[in-house]
Amino acid sequence: MSNALRHSRAKQITVSLRDLIRSDRLAVTDDGIGFNTRSVQGVGHGLVNMAARAQKVRGLFAIQSKPDKGTRISLDLPKDRQYAHN
Repeated sequence: MSNALRHSRAKQITVSLRDLIRSDRLAVTDDGIGFNTRSVQGVGHGLVNMAARAQKVRGLFAIQSKPDKGTRISLDLPKDRQYAHN
C-alpha cells in the first residue's frame, strides 16, 4: 500500500483478500504508472524485503507490472503454514 500511495500516481488502488483452496491470497492492485520489474533490482529494499518475509512464512510473492499499465503485488499464504519465529 505504501509503495502504491507514494510512487504509482494511481487513481485507484484495490486491496483484496481471497480464500483459495490451498492458500489465502492478499493482493494490492493499482492503475498507476507501473514499472519494468527487471529494472528495479538494486533500487530500494521494499520489494526485496517483502519477498524475503513471504519466503520466511512459506508464502509465494509475485509482482506483475508494466510501464503505464499499473501494478499488482500478491502474496499467497498456504493454509497449512507453520510460521518461522526467528
